[in-house]
Amino acid sequence: MGLIFLAHEWIYPAWIKDIEPKKEEKKEEPPPAEQPVEEPKEEPKEEKKGTMPSSVEFISVVKEAEGKVKINWEPPLGTEIMALIYRDTQMMNTKDKIAQDKYINSVDTGAGEFIDQPDASGKYFYAIITVKGEVTNYFLIEDQNYNTIPVDIVAKQIPVKIKLAAPITRIKAELGEDSKSIKLIW
Repeated sequence: MGLIFLAHEWIYPAWIKDIEPKKEEKKEEPPPAEQPVEEPKEEPKEEKKGTMPSSVEFISVVKEAEGKVKINWEPPLGTEIMALIYRDTQMMNTKDKIAQDKYINSVDTGAGEFIDQPDASGKYFYAIITVKGEVTNYFLIEDQNYNTIPVDIVAKQIPVKIKLAAPITRIKAELGEDSKSIKLIW
C-alpha cells in the first residue's frame, strides 16, 4: 500500500477504507396546491470580470548603489498578470494601508524585478499586489509580497550648479551725502 500526499498532510490507505460516500437525500415533493404557485424570480447575476490572479512570492528588497533599491520576486503562474508596486515609510500589510500608500509603478510579473530610486533618503517598505484584467488580488503575505524589514536608503545627491553673474572688476565706493551711507558704483 502506498501513501497519498494531499495539501501537506499524509493520508494512509487504512484511513480511507472506513469512509463511505455521502448518500443523496431525497426531497419530498409538496402536496399539489389548488392555487398556482409563483416560481421565484432569478436575480440577475453579475458578470465575472475574470479570475483572481496569483500573488508574487518571495519578495526581496535590496539596497543598491547610488540610492537605488532592487526589488525581486518569484513570478506567479499565469499570463498577463501585472505587478503594482507600492513604497511607504510604514509597513503595508493590509489592503487599507496599500490604498493609502504611494504607488510607484506597474510591471509584468514575469519580469521578476524592479529598480526603484526614491527621491528622498529614508527607511522604506515595499508591497506588490497583482492585477489581471479588472481583478485585483490584495491578499498580503509577510515576506511573500511585502517586506517586513525596511531598506535604509540615502538618496543620490544631485549637484546643484549656481550660475553667477560675471565677476565685478571695477568698483567705486563713495561716501553718501548724509555721511552715514556708502554708495557702490560698478
